[in-house]
Amino acid sequence: MITSRARSLWWSAGAVALVCWGCGGGSGGGSTPPSGGTPAPPASQNVCAAALTADTDADQSLGQRVNATPAAAAKRENVRGRTKGDPRDALWKHRAPRGREVVEPRDVSDPVTPAAAIDVGEIAVIEDDGSIFLSANAFDLANTGLRFRRSGAGYDVTKIDAAFRSSLGTRLTLGDDDTARVTLPGPLGVFGGTFAEAFVNSDGNITFGAGDSASLSRSVGRFLGGDVRVAAFFSDLDPSVGGRVFAQADASALTVTWCSVPGFDDPNTVSAQATIQADGTVELKFGAVTLRQAVVGVSPGNTQIYVPVDLSANGPTAGGAGAVGERFSDSSEADLVSAAQ
Repeated sequence: MITSRARSLWWSAGAVALVCWGCGGGSGGGSTPPSGGTPAPPASQNVCAAALTADTDADQSLGQRVNATPAAAAKRENVRGRTKGDPRDALWKHRAPRGREVVEPRDVSDPVTPAAAIDVGEIAVIEDDGSIFLSANAFDLANTGLRFRRSGAGYDVTKIDAAFRSSLGTRLTLGDDDTARVTLPGPLGVFGGTFAEAFVNSDGNITFGAGDSASLSRSVGRFLGGDVRVAAFFSDLDPSVGGRVFAQADASALTVTWCSVPGFDDPNTVSAQATIQADGTVELKFGAVTLRQAVVGVSPGNTQIYVPVDLSANGPTAGGAGAVGERFSDSSEADLVSAAQ
């Protein structure tokens, strides 16, 4: 039994933990590539290499920029611990696959299993039985591809080849925490909605309905909230200091490519391509990736239904009626929901 004083100490510590956990606007700063590096991409992905060395002027005629990039110094202050996150993220992290098994769709009203606790004197001590800490889940999709195909109200996902589409289209001159509106020549249907325009966001994702240029944590909570979202590599990217972003739209598909875009205050980079076809099928392709923290998947927006899956599985993997994807992190974290029980 936890004494009243111990309970007071525990909840005080828990409150501090929640406040600290909700901080930190960046999701990729300071990550280190694993030993051995990322394997070289196949020749079909060299379209990014060619685009980066091409001597062309910046051209954003396809997209209309709709956000003023914030000052890096001001953002840097927030990233160091002042930007608030979504406290519901603790629950979604708790329900992510352990050992990378696939779980059934759940919502935030589902009960959770309490962890064992004991008292040592007047201090409440939680004994870790393997459920208190979430293990690291480093990004493992470099040089692979994914296909999200409509299935009922949601999407199922299958692993496919990694070949990028060879035509990248027009360069978008996006800054840090920036977004550009792209008018589509033909309607795209995503999660049952039909859209005549898309918003290409610098942070490795595309939204439908409105752009997303916030400097908040690139978290599962943000992935699930807001508008319909295709997250190729939802992380704190900064194309203002390196790499390039391209978009090509025709009646059959919208393709957006992030070529060697670095993280904010981070030299590590990602090359990824997202294609949304007219029938709503989504393909994500990954080239060389040294960043290790991101959310990858598709979300209908404004949902609390999320199926966290192992995207490295061959599939097809059922995604249910809500969002489906995977959260990648290169460090272990405390499971605050298990601890709070």
